Amino acid sequence: MSGDQIKLMGNWRKILNSRDRISGRNRDLEYSWDAYDKGLQDYSIFFEKVCPDKKAGLKLFVENTLSDRRGQAVGVDVGGPGLMLFQGFDPNFFYKTIGAILLKRYEYSEILDEKHTIIEADCLKARGLRRLKNSLGGDGKVDILFERMLGGIKNYPASPEYLWSLLNNLYKLLRTGGMMFAQSPDLRGKEDKQNIQNWLDNLQNNSCGSLELKHASMPSMVHNVPKEDVYEIIYLRKLEGAPDDLPR
Repeated sequence: MSGDQIKLMGNWRKILNSRDRISGRNRDLEYSWDAYDKGLQDYSIFFEKVCPDKKAGLKLFVENTLSDRRGQAVGVDVGGPGLMLFQGFDPNFFYKTIGAILLKRYEYSEILDEKHTIIEADCLKARGLRRLKNSLGGDGKVDILFERMLGGIKNYPASPEYLWSLLNNLYKLLRTGGMMFAQSPDLRGKEDKQNIQNWLDNLQNNSCGSLELKHASMPSMVHNVPKEDVYEIIYLRKLEGAPDDLPR
């Protein structure tokens, strides 16, 4: 094994150990987060800069783009209950929706919406992803996926390796034609920020028509950090001929 490979493995161990510690801390803090179970309008404002059809807005863009999946569409909210989010769409659009949260709060112990399921699963970890896939059933694929963890994701590693792993795991859940809107961890280091933005630009420019991608930098929501700290919001759609894994 080369020195570079050993160094990369060491970096991954640090990233994964840090992620696991943060996951446990976020689980304890989840009850205190105020931006919780927000509706479609809140998500529309958050992802406005990367919505491909700003005039139509997020709701109509999703419903029009995925019109061939109407009545069969599967939606997932990673890191949120998704109840208010998916209730904002046409009631006949989805076949099934899932909210995957770190801690299943008591108010979600009984959900009357027969199309919506809330599961306790940290989808940034392999075990949580497996639980989500089991809950999806069928072919285990998703038509529209949201990942907007706000208070939770800001503490995760801001490295290109981690962001690739996060997006790639979610990307592999998408059906051909499916899409996701995602938020990156805060990008604090100038080098990491530039590397991540370059990687996203390369994906956008070199996908040969098999991916649709838009991304935009947004000011960090964390208090008392340098004003140049940002996070990325990302729109990604998987088209015919797309690779099984996102290119690094």
